[in-house]
Amino acid sequence: MHVTPCQRTAKETAKLVSEHKDKTILIIDDEEMIRTMASNMLEEIGYKTVTADSGIRALQMLSDINEEVDGVLLDYTMPDYTGEEVFIEIKRHYPGLTVVMGSGFVGEQTMERLQSYGLEYFQAKPYNMSQLRDIFETALK
Repeated sequence: MHVTPCQRTAKETAKLVSEHKDKTILIIDDEEMIRTMASNMLEEIGYKTVTADSGIRALQMLSDINEEVDGVLLDYTMPDYTGEEVFIEIKRHYPGLTVVMGSGFVGEQTMERLQSYGLEYFQAKPYNMSQLRDIFETALK
């Protein structure tokens, strides 16, 4: 049975928070609603979050705080600098940083190309707390 956040006991929630309290996720998405929703879900799980509304802003932030970021939740479809371009830059400058790419739809050829660049983790949108918890628990081990 899947337990929703409201059904968790205080002890279960405290355990989740304690497991992730030292981990920070950078959320990169041009849509404010998605950034806020993902941030709220990840923080409820126990992660710290920082957000960026564009790929360019995210890369600037990473150059300033890269040692504080443990993982990235990156939107594939963004204006000005696509998720694919941002992913390539992250892998070039921060090869050990874990990136989870998110999108409502990515075709097979695009996915193969992203994997050839080193993408290991993909999460379909819309996100839910269970999916984000599971993918980041796996990705950040």
